[in-house]
Amino acid sequence: MYNIPIYEKVLYEVGFKTLGLGKHLELTDINSGKELYSIKHIINPLGLAKYEIRQNNQVVADVKRKVKWTGLGTKFKAMLVKNL
Repeated sequence: MYNIPIYEKVLYEVGFKTLGLGKHLELTDINSGKELYSIKHIINPLGLAKYEIRQNNQVVADVKRKVKWTGLGTKFKAMLVKNL
């Protein structure tokens, strides 16, 4: 028989939501139900995607996506909106 660790209390929950044209991943406090952090994937009308990092539903950083023309991957660059 294996000993499986059982955690007494879960404090945070990670969830994935789809809202309108965007999707986001969020970290939520279980006790209060308050969204602490989220990474939102937003598609604008031109079909271009961008990401936002939010803390307490305030944008703290914009993440720009840069596709390499060689086809060897994608780079991401975060631009800080305000000091944390």
